Amino acid sequence: MSIRKNYIMLLLFIAVLLQGSLVHAAEYPVKVTQHWVTTYDGYKLDVDVYAPVYGITLPLVIFSPSWGLPKIEYLFPARKMAAEGYIAVSYSARGWFGSTGKINVGEENDLRDVSTIIDFVLKNYPADVNNIGMAGISMGACRSLQAGIFDSRIKAVAAMSGTAVMRDALYSQDTPNMSWASTQTGGDSNMVGDRVIDLEQGRNVEEILKWLDNISPFRLLNDYARTNGRLSVYISNYYADALFAPNAVMDFYSLLEIPDKIMDLNDGMHAFPVGYGCLSLPEETWTTVYKWFDYYLKGIDAGISDRLTKTPVSFQLKNEKTRLYFSSWPTEKITYQKYYLNLDRLKSLTNGRGSLDSSPNFTLFFREINSGKGSKASFGPDDIVSQMLNVDTG
Repeated sequence: MSIRKNYIMLLLFIAVLLQGSLVHAAEYPVKVTQHWVTTYDGYKLDVDVYAPVYGITLPLVIFSPSWGLPKIEYLFPARKMAAEGYIAVSYSARGWFGSTGKINVGEENDLRDVSTIIDFVLKNYPADVNNIGMAGISMGACRSLQAGIFDSRIKAVAAMSGTAVMRDALYSQDTPNMSWASTQTGGDSNMVGDRVIDLEQGRNVEEILKWLDNISPFRLLNDYARTNGRLSVYISNYYADALFAPNAVMDFYSLLEIPDKIMDLNDGMHAFPVGYGCLSLPEETWTTVYKWFDYYLKGIDAGISDRLTKTPVSFQLKNEKTRLYFSSWPTEKITYQKYYLNLDRLKSLTNGRGSLDSSPNFTLFFREINSGKGSKASFGPDDIVSQMLNVDTG
């Protein structure tokens, strides 16, 4: 069973187990109502609205689903936010689970569906049109970064474990990312994995790359620059993300011409740390997300203004809870050191693994081998090259 299937099963099991017993220190009692919302082209979206029972005007937050996950993904965050005075929405994207239509990957239909949901909630609930936010994990993050431009009513975005450049995710350095191809059957639900297989086989390469560029938030950089500060963006990603390596969102953040933006880089794999937060377990990114919406949609400052003005960028040290904070990105406080892939003198005799060394030369059995630039040596399929950071905190 794939990691993603295990993740889905864990979400469903704990949600069913805890739904009746979960207690919040709630300011508002919450009512959850399921709706079938009709899209512009006649399909039906399976939408849950979490709303306080009091009929006062409240901020609205839309939670956008990850690839292949149902609306239950955000059951606990949506309930928590509704209990604290929001109208929160979780839905299954078109083509998935109860929602009808053809599956999209952040194309225009996906974005129009977000606007349709906003229209529906504004018509049927006391939601504040001037205070609307959107958040998502993985593909939901990519969708959120685009929807913030597509629908000008969205004021604040939180993008977790996503990317800004789909080409980088699937075909970085003209190399197919086979992590996407673990399950593919040719059906709509596996269209991404199938296209990675096509890239590996050299089929329809130009067509696929054009498609990837057309669904990438990076293409909207100029639109972000024209928002005149209307939109605020929080980005959180993970170093060991095999699907969405953080490099693309780091570049996106550095080129993003808006005043209100924060980026956190964290130790961890794709979606799993924020997945804990989806289950109401303590998790640092979700803590920031809640503060982000409180600040921009309610005017409650719990440290976000200090982050914006002093330390908008943070890096978690690997295998530690410690964070390093920076006033900008890129920053002059980080220097890079080159490491070379050398043979591990003992392990290489049995398993072919290499190790990192600050020197480009090493000796093995009286034979000098160079592993620096221009070397064609290959020490086996398990060799791992890591990029290392030395950080000047002074």
